[in-house]
Amino acid sequence: MFATTYIYILDNPASMERIVVNKITSAFSKALTFEGRRKVYAKLPEINVPVPSSPPKEWNTALWAKAVSDALDEAESSWILMARASMRKELLQEALKFPHAADKLHAVREVLPASVERNVLVQDVLDDELAKTGWLDAALLEANPPATELDSADIRTRILVSAVSYFPGAVNRLVQFLEDPSLISVFAQEPKHVQTALESLLRVYRDAIDSDKTREFTLQRALQTTIDVLPTLSDMGPWQLYVRAIEDDLLGPLARDARVTPDILFQVKAVFLALPSEIQARILLRALRHPLARATSVTADEQAVVVRDLLSSGGVVSVKLGQVLAEDPKVPMSYRRLLGSLRDSNEPMSVAAFWHAIPRSLRRRITKLGPCLGVGSVKQVHKAMFDDGSVCAVAVLRANVEEEALASLTALEVSEDVGVVSKRLGRLVYGEFNLFGEGEALAEFASTKIGRHRLFRVVGVHHHSPKCLVEEIAEGPTLAAMLDCPLPANAPRAVVQRRERTKQLLTEYHRTVFDAFVSDGLIHSDIHLGNAVVQDLPSGELGLVLFDVGQWERIGFADTKGLLWVLSAISTLERRVALRDVALSSLAEVSGLAFDAPGQPLRARLELAFSDAIKPFDDGTVPDQRQAYFLFLRACERHGVNLPKGAFAVAKMLDSMTSQTVQLGLPNVIEDAIEGFLRRHLTWTETASLLRGSIRAKF
Repeated sequence: MFATTYIYILDNPASMERIVVNKITSAFSKALTFEGRRKVYAKLPEINVPVPSSPPKEWNTALWAKAVSDALDEAESSWILMARASMRKELLQEALKFPHAADKLHAVREVLPASVERNVLVQDVLDDELAKTGWLDAALLEANPPATELDSADIRTRILVSAVSYFPGAVNRLVQFLEDPSLISVFAQEPKHVQTALESLLRVYRDAIDSDKTREFTLQRALQTTIDVLPTLSDMGPWQLYVRAIEDDLLGPLARDARVTPDILFQVKAVFLALPSEIQARILLRALRHPLARATSVTADEQAVVVRDLLSSGGVVSVKLGQVLAEDPKVPMSYRRLLGSLRDSNEPMSVAAFWHAIPRSLRRRITKLGPCLGVGSVKQVHKAMFDDGSVCAVAVLRANVEEEALASLTALEVSEDVGVVSKRLGRLVYGEFNLFGEGEALAEFASTKIGRHRLFRVVGVHHHSPKCLVEEIAEGPTLAAMLDCPLPANAPRAVVQRRERTKQLLTEYHRTVFDAFVSDGLIHSDIHLGNAVVQDLPSGELGLVLFDVGQWERIGFADTKGLLWVLSAISTLERRVALRDVALSSLAEVSGLAFDAPGQPLRARLELAFSDAIKPFDDGTVPDQRQAYFLFLRACERHGVNLPKGAFAVAKMLDSMTSQTVQLGLPNVIEDAIEGFLRRHLTWTETASLLRGSIRAKF
């Protein structure tokens, strides 16, 4: 009898598997409690179905379809796998109906292994609790750390990732078909078994994956795999699609609509091709899924939105590159505003990931975590309640931001063609990674003319370490919220008057910022309207509270004087002749050579750069002061001149002030401040040079 049973089991494994599953399924349905059903579910063993890790050398759609169908058939013919999937789904649905968040999350952890699905559910539960109560208990967050090194808990999803990764045809069509099944017609010429495999994948994509976040993870992981290991699998593989997306959806509009110069576009392309494959896959997926990227007809404004979204998907290096692009003097105001908004359009990391990014010693002092206050390209900020009852803003570096930046910039540094831009991007990016330095900057700003002004105040800092910053919360609407949106024609008089008072406040802020530069050498180069809030003061006046000073530099008197002479010299056509000598002589005293070139001393290179900066554009127009100064800085880079370290910071400060002045119709406070400083510090040598220049300007 034993031998007969043994032989039957060997000959009929599926029947025996079904008998076992029926027995466990019956026990599952009879269990009276969630915990009872979970224990029954845990008795079902895990079955491993091999997922293809790479295709054979000979690879085509027929072989691909067979591999996909075989893998899915094996997975879906397993009674144990399908029973586990069904029970898991039922248990999770039941768990999410528990009244308390802690019970829900405990049940989710018991049912799901560390996986992308568990991360998504934990995030959804925490987000719902935060939306309902406004706070999350520290104990709840501590018990639910995010899983790392993610994979899917469902074998069918893992098969889907592999199938998309190694698809030998046009991957963009496959992705778009999964998003929109009506596009099955593009595969009409494929054999029936290929179409059957495609329909099976669609079923898995729609039924087995029940979350938009999990679908996005699945497609991004698939595209990353192909970019990593199979860059030349087909003419329309992810790498080729990525390059085409960069050329068509990013570089094309930048050249055509934003009028970015070819040398800058070359650098942009080099940056995007050097990004890590994970970011490249994210950008490509955004391009493939974007509602405008593949439209038959888009306006220039819609195309600009695509550019912004692709840059935003590229992480911190891409966002900082957008700031560099905005320096191009030919970039229209509409593009400059979009590029400036990149800092405000970042995807937040989950609240669980945020919590566990806070240093453990600091987490012990926090009793509750509140809502997100802001998401930048480098850091994320939440409200938090501490054990002494105080409520503060806590900022931490975003997940993986350092690794992404290091991988991108390291790849760029080895290229001679983009070495200059990589150094500038490195200074912009790495300068924001040190939150200890940001805390120091806030404290230093509080002691400057800006922080001591009767209308302005800098938030207090309670803790600052390299990856975490705790500061006072600045209550009130930001300057951006007050000024960015146009008022309706029928706006109440009180609203109109408050808008005008806010504009006057911003003008005073400009005046104070520039005064801090010319008097103390403090360059506040990130005058972003979203970094300060407007408050009513006891005096009845409006005041500003700065909570993020962004990028800044402090330079010496000689550097300040040299840069101000150049700004004055390029401000008008007459001054470009009259002040040229004195400006370049002053700047030469604080500049150096980046490389040796026979017959090109420093002063000669400065002359060449100045000539390049003031020459007319192709359409005959002449660059204005802002344009000419940016062109001068770029020309100095090309000619191998090392300018004072604050040269680009001054440019960004000038650009911010000028843009806000033009956009909001504010008084220009820059020229009077520059002229007053130079007059006060004029030497006899400079006076003589000015006289000679004035004579040349007249004749």
